[in-house]
Amino acid sequence: MLIQVGGVVTMLDGMDAVTQRHQNHLEILADRIRHEFRQLPVHIDLKTAESIAGTLVETSRTAGLLVLGKHHAATALGSHIGRVTHALLHHAHCPVLIAPRTR
Repeated sequence: MLIQVGGVVTMLDGMDAVTQRHQNHLEILADRIRHEFRQLPVHIDLKTAESIAGTLVETSRTAGLLVLGKHHAATALGSHIGRVTHALLHHAHCPVLIAPRTR
């Protein structure tokens, strides 16, 4: 299952337009993954919710693995993770893999 997390809707954007943009982006990304990894099944599940972490915790009940991208760079005190990643590490019902950001 391919899940893109996050997105902000401003007062000028309608939810339908934002949802369609995310859907289009996910379809392009899923097609690239399908092309490169032909044996890997890729499914898109686009959700609209108030709580990103809560939605992913619920999704983890039926997932075999959650793969999260790491957005924050390492600091002098060590690696920093965001609130969603922190919540999933503590509450997910399946393994969680944190993929480092690549340039």
